[in-house]
Amino acid sequence: MLSNQAPRRHSRLSHPALTLIGLIFFAYFAGTGILLAQSPGDVGVDDPYFPNLGNGGYDVLHYTIDARFDVEANTLQATTLIDAQAAQALSRLNLDFQRIDIGSVRVDEGEASFEQRNGELTITPAAAISEGQVFRVEVRYGGSPSSYPFQQTIADLGWYDLESHLVGMGEPAGSSTWYPVNEHPSDKATYTFRLTAPKPYMAVASGVLVERIVGADETTYVWEMRQPMASYLTLVAVGEFVEISDETADGLPIRSYAPPHLVRRAETAFARTSEIIAAYEALFGDYPFEAVGGLVVDGGFGFALETQSMPIYDGMIIRAPINLSEQFIAHELAHQWFGNSVSPATWRDIWLNEGFATYASWLWVEQSAGLSVFGNLARNSYVELRNSRRLARPGDARGPVTGDPGVEAIFDGEVIYTRGAVTLHALRLKVGDDAFFEIVRTYYDRFKFGNASTGDFIAVAEEVSGADLSDFFEGWLFEADVPLIPELES
Repeated sequence: MLSNQAPRRHSRLSHPALTLIGLIFFAYFAGTGILLAQSPGDVGVDDPYFPNLGNGGYDVLHYTIDARFDVEANTLQATTLIDAQAAQALSRLNLDFQRIDIGSVRVDEGEASFEQRNGELTITPAAAISEGQVFRVEVRYGGSPSSYPFQQTIADLGWYDLESHLVGMGEPAGSSTWYPVNEHPSDKATYTFRLTAPKPYMAVASGVLVERIVGADETTYVWEMRQPMASYLTLVAVGEFVEISDETADGLPIRSYAPPHLVRRAETAFARTSEIIAAYEALFGDYPFEAVGGLVVDGGFGFALETQSMPIYDGMIIRAPINLSEQFIAHELAHQWFGNSVSPATWRDIWLNEGFATYASWLWVEQSAGLSVFGNLARNSYVELRNSRRLARPGDARGPVTGDPGVEAIFDGEVIYTRGAVTLHALRLKVGDDAFFEIVRTYYDRFKFGNASTGDFIAVAEEVSGADLSDFFEGWLFEADVPLIPELES
């Protein structure tokens, strides 16, 4: 504690001198205190599976990505503006960013020093950032993006050079291959994409197309995502695409895109989009975004991804028999509610994405093909799940579990997708249809445009049903053996 009164033994010093000494000490320690209060933002947000993903100390509000593409060379020249608010006083901050050359970094109009290493961009602003301050980071960069191996999940993530088109996407961490980002689903933000492509190429992104600026040799496409979006749900694609336009009965725009040689197949595959949206709105609540659609690319990667408002589908899915392609589309559209609007709090909560989307696609079967077909689908999935568990790990209570599968199993078809869906069906059978769908609607309404954990869903289920469901969820989500569902045994 500093005092402005001198001890008696120093009474020979004059009061002005004491005052001066006191001010010097006060200024020194106060200044030191201010410096100590400032600290770097954390590298990573301690996600239980991917602790280095994301960064601490700030909350991103909005990204503006201005990029010019050369499709043949697989290059971009870009400027990304990141508007954020500091959650603490920051002496420096980090962004996730992979292997593209950086020209300059600025923070609030001032040049900032930076270091790029191991997928992290560390930025030291010229002046410290105060807690609560809204600030802007500008990163100018260019080069050839590329995908990269990401731990034990999908082999390569992020950026795909598909010869006739370029695609940026990737779960759980592909966006950092083409723009600097706080790459964790807990930090959602709105987006502006200003994408310039040479003719005859088109640039497609998440959100709604709000402007098209046509030049002599190139066109700029401005896309806006005005609802919060997790970074792994961002999409950009540049290629020769044809737009397929439609709308729902309520006037929601449906804008899909496909290469010219796949347009007819895409039109057939997407024909029931409006019906699927209407069915889900009746079950879950209003569709959360301003547009819906799909992007088809001939990539050969063999999967679909629920990129926000415009899921992306490999061409082989669109070429599949209509009942199969329709199931893929129903699954990815369901993600717009569960995964995109309500995003996982951590990657341990991934079953809330995939289990819900899988079960929703079954509900579409119930709506479109009838209760009998749905019943067979649910029963067969349950029986296969029990048989698989018995044969693969009989009596093993330590295998991957749905509520905490481990890094290696976060996209496991049996553990996450099928068992997640069967868990929801078991809950429906336990509490009844009225309570079940009220649980789902309440859960969605409470956490839309935000994040939720498994604990959040369990709390809603118990609140709405009025039942103690702890043993139920313990058995289905946190034990390896598959609980018995008597209704599905016959």
